[in-house]
Amino acid sequence: MASRTRFATTAYAPEQVTLCGHFAVGAAGAVSTTATLAQGLNPGEKLTGAAVTKTAATDGRYTITFSVPFAQMPSVSCNIQGPATAAFPTATGSDPQVRGTTAELFYVQCKRPDTQADLDAASGSVIHWTATGWL
Repeated sequence: MASRTRFATTAYAPEQVTLCGHFAVGAAGAVSTTATLAQGLNPGEKLTGAAVTKTAATDGRYTITFSVPFAQMPSVSCNIQGPATAAFPTATGSDPQVRGTTAELFYVQCKRPDTQADLDAASGSVIHWTATGWL
């Protein structure tokens, strides 16, 4: 009797892309700097990115819009890195959450950890995000 051995392999689909980026929060919750990186693209393929904007008249809310939409809704996550010179005060939005993901964009909502109220993150905070899906 012949024996067969099967090996499981894990590989990204050829068009699966992971976009990751971050944005710094300045005074009054304004976006001060942004950066985006792309992984999983074929060599020579156009790099994709994202634009970050603060949602007008709403504390602690940001919209991340992809320059090239995903073919389907991506898996998205975010976290926060606090300002280098201060602890996270309770009265700031130090708990970012992903809200309202679509193939074109997603929203980040910063809230207070104790009251869940929307608030701007402390000035100097950096919010990191990752989106994985297919183009």
